[in-house]
Amino acid sequence: MEKSAVQRSRRASLVCACVVKAHGQISLALNFIKQNRSTPLSKEVVQIYLDYLAYGMCKYVLSATKSAILIELQTRAKSEEDLDARTVADSGLLHLVDELCGSRALKVRRSMCGVLGEIAWHDTTVGAVISSKPCHWLVSFLRDKDIGVVANAARALALISTSADGAKTAVAANVLDCITALLNSPNTTAREWTWQLLTRLIRHESTREVALRLNLCERLVPLLYDENLRVVENAARTLSWIAIPADGAKAVVQATVLDCVIKLLDSRAPGVRQWTCAILGEVASKKTMAPAVLKVKPCLRLVSLLRDENTQVVASAMDALSWIVKSHEGAHAAVGAKILDSVKQTLYSPKIQVRRQTCRILVDLGRHGNTVATILGVNPCAQLVVLSLHADRLLRTSALFALQAITESPAGVRAVAATDILSRLDDLMKAQDLEIRFRTCILLKNLAWQKMGVCQSPSAPGTNGTL
Repeated sequence: MEKSAVQRSRRASLVCACVVKAHGQISLALNFIKQNRSTPLSKEVVQIYLDYLAYGMCKYVLSATKSAILIELQTRAKSEEDLDARTVADSGLLHLVDELCGSRALKVRRSMCGVLGEIAWHDTTVGAVISSKPCHWLVSFLRDKDIGVVANAARALALISTSADGAKTAVAANVLDCITALLNSPNTTAREWTWQLLTRLIRHESTREVALRLNLCERLVPLLYDENLRVVENAARTLSWIAIPADGAKAVVQATVLDCVIKLLDSRAPGVRQWTCAILGEVASKKTMAPAVLKVKPCLRLVSLLRDENTQVVASAMDALSWIVKSHEGAHAAVGAKILDSVKQTLYSPKIQVRRQTCRILVDLGRHGNTVATILGVNPCAQLVVLSLHADRLLRTSALFALQAITESPAGVRAVAATDILSRLDDLMKAQDLEIRFRTCILLKNLAWQKMGVCQSPSAPGTNGTL
């Protein structure tokens, strides 16, 4: 018998089984699930599951049977690869959202939330979940008496809100009306997914403004002192996203968040250190707010984090310092904290982002005349020349920008000229990227001033921009 015929035969027998005794029905369903668990999820198998779940058969199928099937689909969709998730999303299950979410059975509602969350977890299938319009159900479940339903619904909404369209859909379903109560939930999982949800809503520009109306900063500050480090990390992450717009950064400063940053930078939890650095970076990136960052004197601790074992902490600390050094006062504070002692190490970092940010810092430090000699003291030029030929376009541009900034002074020109830059100019000038060729031309101009014996090498108009 052909495989399709076998599947049809199984399907017919399983459909008929819906009228057998309760223990026989659930036993047959569980056996079928077990038999197919070791093979890739096929459309035929999913269709059999849908026959159990379909509206027309609800009066025959036990809620325990439906819950078992939904849990199996949730487990399948949870795979790192999206193959099974796409099979589930394309099967027609999402057409049953109203029927299954509207079930009186607690286990069915809870399991359906779980399935929606797992499908939404994958970038390739989150759109299908959004199209099925489950958010009004999920938001209503945030008020459910069962904490498992609440936690699963919060998770599903957080994952749906990973996309901007999903975030807008969640806001339109009035999810923000439930946020405050959920942040006080006794259930850790529900609280954590609420933080994730809130962070995603703030992250998207289209929903950030309405999310910020909740005025959460003052509520978040006490959580920065919580004994549970996961609570502290979630609060710090949310505050870092709140600080992205200027109004949000101002609210963060006014809520005295910066008063505890030094303590948080010393946290034993890498996530807390990372997101605290992110808060400092976001606030420092606003020119009017930067003095508030310098007031708490974070540079010494930030510089020490450049040697952190966690590369994400290093990248976040480097980003914060790259904003701080844009002002004369910030540059002076960073140099005083011996940031340049770490430059050689970070220029060789395995993380490209860290190397880019190191170049950015050298650019901004180079603009402050009294720091050029200190920069040259750590001999960064040879490595910058190497990075100027890196495969990563942004890193190449950043390295050339740093070399350009260094060669704005005669001493810098001499230091760069002492490298093998001249033997690499041909490759740089042949680059397809216009920005790289342009920066190379400016670098050549600065080197030419030194060759001609001119003491000053003023930049050409429009060449001293920012990265």
